[in-house]
Amino acid sequence: MVNDDGYPALFELLWRRGAAPRGKVDWPELDRMAGQHRLRPLLAKRMQAVPEPFGQQWAESSQRSAHRALRQRAELARIGRLFATEGIAAVALKGSAIVWRGWIEPELRPMRDLDLLVPAEQALAAHDLLRAKGFAGPAATEIDADKHLPGLTSPDNVHVEIHTHLVDPASPEWVARDATWRASALTRLDRGGGFATFCTADTLLHVIVHAVLDHQFNNGPLLLLDIELLVRHGAIDWDWLWQQAERIAVVHACQIALRLAEDRIPGLAIDWQGHAPTDLAPEVLRDAAAMMLVDMDRLSELGAAGRVARLQGGDRLQSLRRMIARASHRAESAGPTAPRLPRLVALIGRYLSVALRGSERRHVQRSLSVAKWLREADKSAH
Repeated sequence: MVNDDGYPALFELLWRRGAAPRGKVDWPELDRMAGQHRLRPLLAKRMQAVPEPFGQQWAESSQRSAHRALRQRAELARIGRLFATEGIAAVALKGSAIVWRGWIEPELRPMRDLDLLVPAEQALAAHDLLRAKGFAGPAATEIDADKHLPGLTSPDNVHVEIHTHLVDPASPEWVARDATWRASALTRLDRGGGFATFCTADTLLHVIVHAVLDHQFNNGPLLLLDIELLVRHGAIDWDWLWQQAERIAVVHACQIALRLAEDRIPGLAIDWQGHAPTDLAPEVLRDAAAMMLVDMDRLSELGAAGRVARLQGGDRLQSLRRMIARASHRAESAGPTAPRLPRLVALIGRYLSVALRGSERRHVQRSLSVAKWLREADKSAH
């Protein structure tokens, strides 16, 4: 499903208001992609002439999303009160810093979970407190190399993650950058919504870095919606954003994400302040857009290729080992599993199997294309 300029046709339907699809549409495939990437409510709002049963299904999805958003906001308020009582400082990240500002109906921007940044020295206490209050999930006994502790689920089925990092600490260099960013961002908190969030510039920077570097664009097109909402309504302090981006060396991640948003969303005004990319080829943008529609059933395997591609030398092997270890740990946490060695062999086989399928090889090629541009842009900047 690709339109005339080479982009996934889904993007035109999402960002051309009142869009009606042109030509023949594979509705089951469109619905599958929309379901995987939490886009059904947005499509129901923005599209015309949707045949049944998809129109009804998307409307029902929007209603469920609205109910989920109400539960999530109530849970966030409850957690805020619990943490305040115990003196735990928490910052609501990403979607939680965007959805309830009145910029959009909350159901149109569904969230999988609530991400809460907590100081490392308080993270275990925060995790234990939630479990003591009825949240289900594995115990956390130490702060490990991941950016968050094991996920928890409230009695009302709201998923929560306690974060100690903003970015996946894939290398010692990124551990240091993350610490620098956190210290700076915590000086400009917004406390106007009943819970602390980063200022809108740092929130915009975080959703970009999370999508481009942590996820290689494969967390879906809602990235563009987040950028649109923050840029149109968030009164972004662009000077601060670009200073932060330079401070933690993510200017090029910002360039590709903001150029993609500017390219696809009518009338979006980016204040480049001299940082507009001059060497970002259209085919690299198309690769990034296509990566957003990764098959979520194969996210672990395909995402691994993107993450490993942006690293170099020994960091690649270290990152791959960590991803396999995480997948193994998740399998253990989910219940009884096969013995460890056969399980690891099976996991490695799944990661290697991407070479056997044409569509998955293309995803890897796109990941390499984007990673190559990011690396070359970094080199030219130095």
